[in-house]
Amino acid sequence: MKMRFNPFARLSVTMQFVTWFLIVSMTPLLFIVFKGLSTATVLLQNEISGHLEAVTQARGENLNTFFLGTERTLQTTATSAVFRDLLTADRSAEDYQQKYDNAFQKIPTLFAINQDAKEIFILDRSGRVVISSDTKAVDTDQSSDAYFTNLANGEKDFYLKDIYISEETGNPVFAVSVPIRNDARQLIGVLVEQFDASTLYSIATQGIAWEKTGEIYLINTKGLMVSPSRFVEKAVLSQGVHSKNATDCLSSLNREGDGQIKKSINSSASVFDNYRGVSVLGTNAALPGLGMCILAEVDETEALAPVISLKGKMALFVSIMTLILLFLAWYAARSTGESMRRPIREALEQLQKTSTSLMQSSVESASIAGQNASIVKNMAEASTEQSKQTGEISQSMSQMAAAIQEMSNSTQEVSAISIDTSKRAQLAGEAGEKSQKSLIVIKGMASDTANKVLSMVEKSNAIGEIVNTISSIAGQTNLLALNAAIEAARAGEAGRGFAVVADEVRKLAEEAASASAQIKQQIKGMAEEMKDTSDAAEKGVVIMDDSVEIITQTLAGMESAVAAIQQVSSKMQELSASAQEQSAAVQQVSKSIESISAVSEQNASGAQQMSASIQQQDAATKRVSDAATQLQMLAENLKNALDSKKA
Repeated sequence: MKMRFNPFARLSVTMQFVTWFLIVSMTPLLFIVFKGLSTATVLLQNEISGHLEAVTQARGENLNTFFLGTERTLQTTATSAVFRDLLTADRSAEDYQQKYDNAFQKIPTLFAINQDAKEIFILDRSGRVVISSDTKAVDTDQSSDAYFTNLANGEKDFYLKDIYISEETGNPVFAVSVPIRNDARQLIGVLVEQFDASTLYSIATQGIAWEKTGEIYLINTKGLMVSPSRFVEKAVLSQGVHSKNATDCLSSLNREGDGQIKKSINSSASVFDNYRGVSVLGTNAALPGLGMCILAEVDETEALAPVISLKGKMALFVSIMTLILLFLAWYAARSTGESMRRPIREALEQLQKTSTSLMQSSVESASIAGQNASIVKNMAEASTEQSKQTGEISQSMSQMAAAIQEMSNSTQEVSAISIDTSKRAQLAGEAGEKSQKSLIVIKGMASDTANKVLSMVEKSNAIGEIVNTISSIAGQTNLLALNAAIEAARAGEAGRGFAVVADEVRKLAEEAASASAQIKQQIKGMAEEMKDTSDAAEKGVVIMDDSVEIITQTLAGMESAVAAIQQVSSKMQELSASAQEQSAAVQQVSKSIESISAVSEQNASGAQQMSASIQQQDAATKRVSDAATQLQMLAENLKNALDSKKA
């Protein structure tokens, strides 16, 4: 019987009981603890997420409220008649100063309305400062600044310039601007208010529940901090933020950023690594129209501190419960062990008696089975030996028949090859005769060619002699022409015409001499080549004579070979017929031996089957004996275990 897997088999019965009791007891307890911790973590994260989302939403609404109020105030101020009069007045007019003073007196009223404003000024249509709370800024050119260029086209009614560092104070500031239009809605100027960035910080980045790591900060469309960081000095416009929280917010900001102040777009809280590389729980709110995002974050370790503390308490609780359960399991095992061992001992004694009886019966059965097996074995060996001998004889006869058949096949193949070789030799003889006749014809043609080449060499030599004569005549003609030219020169004017003729004759003589020399050179080369050709032709005639002799001898040898091959083919055919007759006789003998072998194999098979049955009986008897032995050993082991492991 297959034993069940028990990982604690080496432990005592008491320790096994204690171990299984702890496993069964602690498993549900641990499940409840881990489930509780997981639920507590989720609930706490949801609570923190709700708080962070509420904070960012409230700060976003506060910022929108601030900028909407500032926009309305500035737009109302931009319709003031004193500012319109100043912007449309001629600076050279006598009443310009009066209009300037009236407008300047209006500025303290604006500061009273917007107490957080640090500077107020008005630009004309060219971007030049017309009036300012800072009189030093009057007449400065601001036409390239964003708060002017974004309103110069007349399409926007409000513009918020991103937070920037003031050149005068070195502090972060921001500016808002609105257009000033005449009754025809034409742009005549821009009203600008500049604020210290601390105004935004007080609205957006204050009031978060976590004192150690909680943080609310602002970033612009470039992903740069525009508010101070609790952890990084001088972070404004220098600390980049590329966390998942920031990228998600900027994505929402870009989709909705059409320049109009809208309701903030909030996102749900999540866990991510922030700009410090620390795992935090955070959320964000995009502010379309303002070009900013509010990010609220708290370190995960601080946010989940209650759960971490709860984990420590749960670990202590589980440890105490483990000790209590361990003591209870040990006590239960000790109190119940003895009452369980007594009936087991009685059963073991009965098992030992039964196993002894089984062993005695199996020994007697094994003795009888051994005698029967010996008799059957001798019978099987005799049948097997007879079958083996007849098998060997049958195999030898089969091999002999195969050899005779193979010899017959080989003689038939040799005969066929001899006939084919004879035919090929006859064809080769006919081709040799044709080659012999062709070589004799070629030999005659080569002899004629050599004779003609020698004749051409002799004629070329004759032409060379003629050319030498022409060359000699050309030389003499050249001398005569030279003498004629000298005589013509002596004759003066009367011999000038003769001198020209003499000069032409001299030139013709020189050309003739040159041509004669070239012809002579060509004839010489031709004669040498003809001589080589003649020598080659003579050598070819000699080689052809040798070839004709060789072919004649070959033809004689092939005729003798054809006769011999024909004789071999005739003998091979006679040998093949005889081999086939022997093969038929051997096959008949082989069939008779196979019949005898089949009968012997049947006898051997019957003996083997009888032997197998006896062996199976013997094996069954042995298994009974082994089982009885194992049963007796098991009983002794259990008895020893119960006696020795009293726990």
